[in-house]
Amino acid sequence: MRRGVRRPGRACAVRVGLLSGPEPDAYTQDCERLYRQWCASAGQAPAIGTPAVTEDPVEAAVRMLSAAERPDAVHGLNETYGQALVVAARRLGLAVPGDLMISVMRESDQTLGAADWEVPLTALSLDARQLGAECVSALIDVLDGKEPDDVVVPCTVVVRGSTRRSVTAE
Repeated sequence: MRRGVRRPGRACAVRVGLLSGPEPDAYTQDCERLYRQWCASAGQAPAIGTPAVTEDPVEAAVRMLSAAERPDAVHGLNETYGQALVVAARRLGLAVPGDLMISVMRESDQTLGAADWEVPLTALSLDARQLGAECVSALIDVLDGKEPDDVVVPCTVVVRGSTRRSVTAE
């Protein structure tokens, strides 16, 4: 079993990756584009894992976490990818959050369903009601022949065990 390299004294990540999806939808494309922009500004090469359309996301996560320059933190575009990262980390002998911190995007900051997670995942949570209202408003604009406005729906960070590293003295 491959063991990760612990980073004692580091509460934050050094190399951040993205477990994306094979879907060519706007959400996926926007997330990848913005992640690449962030990498450029942080001086980090992008580390994006993407499962094939018919592939189990765990296999994509294993590939990503087996790379020579593996990330020590990965954001999954949804809860399925977050759980795939947990399974992949376990297969590779990586401790969460010691060797790998994991975060996911959720549609709600409510804990509904989170209790079933093997590892409590830190989540970037959208306000699903506001998001739905903004979508309806944009659709009405389109149906009325207007160009919809760009809208940013704020998200809440719900910190859980998957990113809580303790800092130790070196």
